Amino acid sequence: MEKKGFAAMDFEAAQEIRRKAGRSASKDREAMRAKGKKGGEKVSVDRAHMSKIGKIGGENLSANREHMAKIGRKGAETVMSRPGHMSAIAKKANQKMALRRRVVALLRFEFEGRMLKELFS
Repeated sequence: MEKKGFAAMDFEAAQEIRRKAGRSASKDREAMRAKGKKGGEKVSVDRAHMSKIGKIGGENLSANREHMAKIGRKGAETVMSRPGHMSAIAKKANQKMALRRRVVALLRFEFEGRMLKELFS
């Protein structure tokens, strides 16, 4: 079988052509970026495919028990290094809960007031 194209050329000549092609392609970064974005958009339309590859990635990552333990330790160290952090979170949660209770009480008061007006009118 007779070699054709790059296979028929000596290695240095073929390498020079590849080098020139690579330089040419990388000159227009915006065009390359747009092509990559377009390809990514086409792939990401298939939600089932994206879900499947995400699941595989998650399974591979979580299978590495040492890595997961390291992530957990890092998170705990971050929280423990900021003593006021957890109390600030609890305080904010308590403030939100108190506000919710007030809103519910006002709504209940307004509803009961309307009910009484209807009852005695």
